[in-house]
Parts: sequence; C-alpha cells; structure tokens
Amino acid sequence: MNFNLRVSMVSLMHNNLQAGIDFYKQLELPVTFQVPGKWAEFDLQGVKLFLYQVDEELPDHYSGLVLHVDDVHKFYDAFKDRITFVTPPTDLEYAYIARIKDPGNNIIGLVQPTPERVREKMSAQQEMQESDCCKDGKCQC
Repeated sequence: MNFNLRVSMVSLMHNNLQAGIDFYKQLELPVTFQVPGKWAEFDLQGVKLFLYQVDEELPDHYSGLVLHVDDVHKFYDAFKDRITFVTPPTDLEYAYIARIKDPGNNIIGLVQPTPERVREKMSAQQEMQESDCCKDGKCQC
C-alpha cells in the first residue's frame, strides 16, 4: 500500500509573530496566507512554512529545518548585517553550511551541497581500495 507521504508543511513557533513574518519576508519568501496575530504561511517552493504565535518566551533551539541555498557565502555576505548567524559559512566534505536564528529563536540550517566533491572523494577512496596497498579491507598506504 502506498500512502504517498511527502513534506507538506514545516511549522515554527514565534512569541513575536510579526517579527517572524518580517524576518522571512526579508529572506524574500512570499506570504501566502495570514491571520493577524495568530499565524502566517510562506511558500518554500511547494512546502508551506507555517509560523504561529505563542505567548511564552522561547529558548534557542534547532528547528530541524534546513534550507537549500545556491551559494552559502553569497547569502552570508548579503545578510550578515541584518540577521543572526549562529554559524558562519563552514566547509564540510559534502557541503558548505551555515546556521541562522530567526526572531523566535529557531535555529535554521543553510546548505549548499557539493556533489562534485563527494564524487571526487568517493572515486579516490575506490581507487585506493582497488590498489595493492589495500588488502583485506586494511589500507597500508
């Protein structure tokens, strides 16, 4: 049986909804629906980002939301003076990443995948394993 599961919506709490709305508008996300003082929806290319008002102060917390960006460094340069970066652009083996914090203290990941670097690394590992220096799964090179 196929239930056709897919991501439909990501929701984030905000104790100052308008600050959250202003933050995501600044990132050029279009507001698709809003009930003033209660919630707002943005379009993330077919997935809804849903912000809703809560009364309590929220601590910093990882939201689990990771947004794809074409160039993390350009994004950082464009927004570093306007939004809070928890982690500046960082080079990992598989991607460039950064983390930002919205006004609701939601920490959001940014990722710029680097599949070409992953392919190069995998190719180099495969060549090493196929060489004479790697025997029985143990590399001596």
